[in-house]
Amino acid sequence: MILGGLVDLYQITNDESLLQQAIQIADATISTLVNGDGILSEPPPTPADEDGRQFKGIFVRNLLYLYETTGTSAYADFIRLNADAIWSMSRNSENQFGFLWEGPFDSGSPARQSSALDAINAAIACSYDGTTYQAEDGTLHGLSTENTNRGYHGNGYVAGWVQDGQWVDFDVNVDDDGQYDLVWRYSASNGRAVRLLYVNGATVYDQLSFPNTGCWTSWNTVVSTNVPLHGGSNRVSLIFNADKGSSNFLNLDELTVDGA
Repeated sequence: MILGGLVDLYQITNDESLLQQAIQIADATISTLVNGDGILSEPPPTPADEDGRQFKGIFVRNLLYLYETTGTSAYADFIRLNADAIWSMSRNSENQFGFLWEGPFDSGSPARQSSALDAINAAIACSYDGTTYQAEDGTLHGLSTENTNRGYHGNGYVAGWVQDGQWVDFDVNVDDDGQYDLVWRYSASNGRAVRLLYVNGATVYDQLSFPNTGCWTSWNTVVSTNVPLHGGSNRVSLIFNADKGSSNFLNLDELTVDGA
């Protein structure tokens, strides 16, 4: 909370030393109170009460406030990194979030949820503008489209997808070489679905997991982080390959490519 207080005082007084103090505290935190992957972590012992379990979220919420004041890109990168970790590693099938943002999910509680949502909301506020590709507009191999289940975007979604020889190709264009986040919007009602992610002739994920959404009218997203793309045209393929562990039906609505 001291970050937010210092930013407020700086905005009232125009005293640069207050802003510099906030920057020093933020820089020290994101360089020391993290695990080996840069994910914000409480020093041991784990907080025993619900108040303590909210501290990480409070920090990220106020780090966003500092980012909006300074424009320091490292703060936005840190916020997005932690939100991605929460979503991909500390979330259960009911979209409850755990205490350890680097995972695994332990249990759900109001404090855990509000803390994680602070980070996710902060990531939304400083997210890149992505380019969205509708699955039904991709190149379909052995697949068909449907529009019978509610809640999809665009004109429909890709369905009937549970055997080898079925995949969808997206022709994705980006301006520059770099690592991008691929956000997949989907529905999976027969249990967790798994697919092979293949990009520009190379396997990126053998087993990209799509957790159960509970019913076919419930849509969710998963994020493939740090996918290498090159400037210009790229071929992104999501493939059913039983030998690689692909399983279960999947309705695919769209792909959004977030900036490098």
